Amino acid sequence: MAASKSPRARLLHIRDEIEGVAAAIKNLSFDQYRASYIHRRAVERAAQIISEAAKALPPGLSDPVYSEAPWTSIIGNRKRLAARIPAPR
Repeated sequence: MAASKSPRARLLHIRDEIEGVAAAIKNLSFDQYRASYIHRRAVERAAQIISEAAKALPPGLSDPVYSEAPWTSIIGNRKRLAARIPAPR
């Protein structure tokens, strides 16, 4: 499926990924999360989707109305957002 060029659709993708990953890891302790390959990859993929959607937003969305959103950090630190936590031994 082609990515939408609509800023609204991109913002909805960001929201959906945040809500989805929050629900997926809601009842996990950090140790349980760290031990779960599936959960770690789900969080990593959500971070990638959020980063790509944020990168494609028009510059006007980072203006004062949305100044509280850390757009530069979200876009510029994609690798850190998707950093892998070492699997337990």
